[in-house]
Amino acid sequence: MKIFRCLFCILFFLYICPVGPVYAQLTEDSLKNSLSYYHKTSKEKNLGSNDRLYILLKIKEKYKGTNVNLSSLEAEIARVENPEPPPEKTVPVESPPQPERKLPSVEKPQEKYIISPSDVLVINVEPTKEVSKEVIVQPDGTISLSLIGEITTKGLSPDELARSIEKGLTKYVTNPKVVVTVKYSSERKVMVTGAVNRPGSYPYKEKLRLLELFSAAGGLSSSAGTNSIKIHRGSPENRQTLTVDFDQIMKKGDLSEDFILQPGDIVEVPSESKKISVIGSVQKTGSYDYKGNTRVLDIISNAGGPTSEANIGKIRIYREVNQKRKTYTVDLGKVMAGQTDLDIFVQPGDIIFVPRKSLVTGTWFIQSILPWLTLITFILTIRTSLG
Repeated sequence: MKIFRCLFCILFFLYICPVGPVYAQLTEDSLKNSLSYYHKTSKEKNLGSNDRLYILLKIKEKYKGTNVNLSSLEAEIARVENPEPPPEKTVPVESPPQPERKLPSVEKPQEKYIISPSDVLVINVEPTKEVSKEVIVQPDGTISLSLIGEITTKGLSPDELARSIEKGLTKYVTNPKVVVTVKYSSERKVMVTGAVNRPGSYPYKEKLRLLELFSAAGGLSSSAGTNSIKIHRGSPENRQTLTVDFDQIMKKGDLSEDFILQPGDIVEVPSESKKISVIGSVQKTGSYDYKGNTRVLDIISNAGGPTSEANIGKIRIYREVNQKRKTYTVDLGKVMAGQTDLDIFVQPGDIIFVPRKSLVTGTWFIQSILPWLTLITFILTIRTSLG
């Protein structure tokens, strides 16, 4: 390392102290440039004080005998020869440990719940249980109770409402004790019931849609009937029930058409059978799992196909629509002949009935009746010959 630094210093000296006719060009500007290059190189190469002093002395020797003012150079030489001592480190005096002071714990008061319109309240009254009841807070914030009539809930918590009811009952009941509990809170919440994995109440946010609510509820269960989801909206007296075909929303894939919920909505997801029943003249009657985009021909094929006695031209599908039974007829013979547009899609819960042909059908007569007639004729002939 020392050899390297010596070589570097020699090269540096040759760079800033050229020989020959260059001496005639020595000026204060050239000295300024040499010092600037010295500072830059010393910093980049991290030169020691001896190396820096060697370079500075060579620069001074170069400018010796000239009229150039060397005060800046001599000041740098003095600074390198007599560096300032590093500042003394002050050692802080450790003070004796002070006993830890514990601040008194302050419990954060819980925010009290304020009753809102459409809340469902359970009011228990002792000792007169006949006054106890379940009520729904009206849009104007009132409820109605026996004996005392209408009472307001505006700005009250359940405990405060209980004290207010007790005060009203003192005219009729001795020392009434009232407990008010909130069975269902409609304040910025929606409720989902039925065929979901986690039914219950969930916080409402602006433009909350069905898909997001179902996700929060752990998804739909395997038995969910998603083509007839019901949304109950409003107070019990003025309640509206809306029916949403969630299947169609998902099939379109446009989530902007998903149903937008409102605070206080109650979403009911019905359960329905995911099976399709096949009865009548098929090889294997029974129930079969429903799969999307399945038609009548697919289900008949799963059932082993029709029997030889089946009347495939009058296959009937029984389906419940809005709590009413509807019947559809499919001519499977024409479907199998190529008119596939006559086939229809099945739905969960459908019952497919394949009827038998009438008795006058020749094939059925030959296969089913003729053997028995032949046997009976043979027996009668024998009895006649023996008689």
